[in-house]
Amino acid sequence: MSKLKTPITACLLALLLQGCCLIPGYEPLVNLKNLGDNRAQMDKYLKAEEARYKKLESDLKDKRLKEGISRQELLSRYGEPVFSRPAEGQSARGEVLIYRHPTEYFSSDMIYLYLDDKDRLLSYQIKPAPLAGEEKEPRG
Repeated sequence: MSKLKTPITACLLALLLQGCCLIPGYEPLVNLKNLGDNRAQMDKYLKAEEARYKKLESDLKDKRLKEGISRQELLSRYGEPVFSRPAEGQSARGEVLIYRHPTEYFSSDMIYLYLDDKDRLLSYQIKPAPLAGEEKEPRG
């Protein structure tokens, strides 16, 4: 009889433990735990992106970024731009890379890097962030 109790006890214990996964509210708790785990990764990513933006800003202001640098080199130094688009105008044949601070999106300077048709840096422009309370031009 003692030999029979051990397998039955093991089966009952397994059934009870399996039921823990079916507790109402268990799935949102697991999602919350996963979010907490991912938070550290997100913070690390944002710090790296902020450092890249600050480096670009510093390199431009200190004249360390030279014309002719390749698109690939720009991306490896400063990361992916917030936005890129084809250059506009009659004689334009390149691309424009636009950078902004990753967390201060609307209150940071915009940096435009203009590339030629061979994906080399042609020029750049820094557009200052609008001042607080500054009126925007009406659209219409």
